[in-house]
Amino acid sequence: MKGTVVGLVLGLGLLAALFAADRYFPRAGLENSPISGSFVGERRIGDWLLVCAPPSPGSHVPIPFSLSPGSAPPAASRAQLGRCRLSLVMARKGQPGRILLAAHFRLTGQAHALTLILRFPPVGEAGQWVAVHTAGKVFRVPVVSCSQRLCMAGGRIGQPIETLLSQESPAQLVLPAIKGAKPLVLPLPLKGLRDAIAGLRQAENQTGAKG
Repeated sequence: MKGTVVGLVLGLGLLAALFAADRYFPRAGLENSPISGSFVGERRIGDWLLVCAPPSPGSHVPIPFSLSPGSAPPAASRAQLGRCRLSLVMARKGQPGRILLAAHFRLTGQAHALTLILRFPPVGEAGQWVAVHTAGKVFRVPVVSCSQRLCMAGGRIGQPIETLLSQESPAQLVLPAIKGAKPLVLPLPLKGLRDAIAGLRQAENQTGAKG
């Protein structure tokens, strides 16, 4: 699998919507109810946090910001975004407000494909890659956008990569670098990810890998 790239690279508009939806969706309190299609709230599963917003009327989610200066914020189809996400956020030691990495899994598109989205400091540029190393294998996630504040990478993943990540072996992200700088290497905690993905699908009424 060395050099494998995640499939169906996300467009900038959809990637913006996926991040913006995290702000748009209200963060409910911790729930003790079983995870099902009616689950609303937050549930810690290993290293990951499952967050599901309440269903709401309408076929589109208003997006509160745009990544393209001067352009109107998009409206994203609920079928594209879903209402649930898995989240993992890593901050600098002793500086909880300074985010080193935000990783999200969502089910996107009509096929409800499992999608990996990464947000990290502006250490690279669009067109580069984030390399994910785990269990002796490597796959790459394309960097879609970088600004002065952050970079974003993302793509839909298929069954082979999902199976690899679900082994929950120690993993590392090698972030891109520019101007000859040394790449930044960050751990990617995977404890509980297999059950967390299963919970995500149960909450979205989906079973089995898509895409």
